[in-house]
Amino acid sequence: DDWSAAVDAAERAAADHARAGDEIPRADATVLAALARIELARERRGTNPAAATAAFTAARRQLGAARAAYAANSRPVAAAMTEVYEGSALYYDYDLAGAVRHFATAERALATAGAEDERRVVLGNLAVASADRGDYRTAARVYDELLPLLAARRDEMLAATLLNGASTRLALGEAERALGLYVEALGVAAERDLPRIRIHARIGLGSAHLQLGQSELAAAHLEAALAELGDGDRHTRVIALLRLGEAWRQRGRTARADAAHDEAAAIAATLGSPTLRARIAVTRAD
Repeated sequence: DDWSAAVDAAERAAADHARAGDEIPRADATVLAALARIELARERRGTNPAAATAAFTAARRQLGAARAAYAANSRPVAAAMTEVYEGSALYYDYDLAGAVRHFATAERALATAGAEDERRVVLGNLAVASADRGDYRTAARVYDELLPLLAARRDEMLAATLLNGASTRLALGEAERALGLYVEALGVAAERDLPRIRIHARIGLGSAHLQLGQSELAAAHLEAALAELGDGDRHTRVIALLRLGEAWRQRGRTARADAAHDEAAAIAATLGSPTLRARIAVTRAD
């Protein structure tokens, strides 16, 4: 397939550079081979997990060799970015602790090298990986450091970072702080016409208002999100419907709450997601 062909081509190029004694071009080609191998592993993960894990391991081995070559030739930024790719391979192979270690090491190296553009990207990776492993305090600290570095951009990267930072604060039970970040994300999404972020910001606002017991405001945001969402992203629609049902229940509108939960359950049944089914069961039990 295409990724296998890319791996083969990059590895042939690396071998040619090795025969010529060209260390940096060899390292560059080795990195390209490893990145293609990571994508190949991601494709195979659902059908052949053992082969995927072997491919992730091989990619990390290639990246480690390239990183050593960059370091030996005084290329600190290239070495640090190669470490980021190693972290990404671990992240996609579900080793979140390993990913965080690599991202954190790379971030420090990029800060020392003064490579601020690359460092911003790695801070985002570090925050996401930390949140995914449940370390919301670290994720929140990283988002607090990252957001001022992006504030002047007013682009999709800023909007996504605001959205993720808000979700982290919400997970920590800091609904008031989350509200402010969701509002900012919604503003940037409106300016830049980013419908996916706009929808998720509205769902986040609904969730934050629910956490504060403000069910009327929550319902308004969630209904607006559902209206814009339509039938496009069914997984997101289930989440929004569950939250809307909670809002209606807080307001004592049991029939409307049940209707929202019934619709969520019907959609979830078509998706085959055990996680969604469990969430619906918990919601109904409450």
